[in-house]
Amino acid sequence: CCPDPAGGLSSAVAFDDAAARGRNPLEAPVALGWWRLLVLAADDDGGVAARGGGGGGGPAGRGREVVEYRAPCGRSLRSHADLDAYLRETCCRLHVSAFCFDAAVRINNEFQPLKIIYQLKDISYGKEPVPVSAVNSLDNTSLPYIEYAAERVPTQGVNTNESEPGFLVCCDCTDDCSDRRRCACQQLTIRSSQAITGKADIRVTYRHGRHMARALGGIYECNAKCRCRAATCRNRVVQHGLRNRL
Repeated sequence: CCPDPAGGLSSAVAFDDAAARGRNPLEAPVALGWWRLLVLAADDDGGVAARGGGGGGGPAGRGREVVEYRAPCGRSLRSHADLDAYLRETCCRLHVSAFCFDAAVRINNEFQPLKIIYQLKDISYGKEPVPVSAVNSLDNTSLPYIEYAAERVPTQGVNTNESEPGFLVCCDCTDDCSDRRRCACQQLTIRSSQAITGKADIRVTYRHGRHMARALGGIYECNAKCRCRAATCRNRVVQHGLRNRL
């Protein structure tokens, strides 16, 4: 495979900037020509008994279901390791968090309250990439206006140090920070866990764009001084804004 418009730079940029706003981020690959399939594992060696088709990946029948992503070029991917290698090989702008290998997740499903008496569609008033709705199912009491802040807003006299060039630690990763052993920013997160608990915990870093363990010492994401690509770096999550609906 090689970089191509179906899953590479141009279409992914367009999806991120326009069509992705307000949509489930797990639908991004499907919108760009990928297939998300549910595959039945027939035996211990990973054989296939049947396939569940469609972009959403509906139930395929009985048996142990595993998720298989099929790229626009036809290549099949069944693990985050395969996916990471493919995304780097094709220079695809899709973030790893746009893919989910959990067979129980149906990416087209959306939660709907059973009873809505009062609803405010978006308490952020457009400040977040996805709407943050508020629903009252008990009575018609409305929600007062809230000055929503999508970014940190320091009060007068408070310095967050972000504007000081010497304050930020940066990495020189060129692999989208997929190796936490070599990423200086992720190592800072691991060392911070040791300062709190007395023992370094490698689980506190992001895995596949998701957080898997409590990080009592905080998470140090990559920043503008790092060499990694901001759009696809594995250690940039919070700075991309809210992606999933609450």
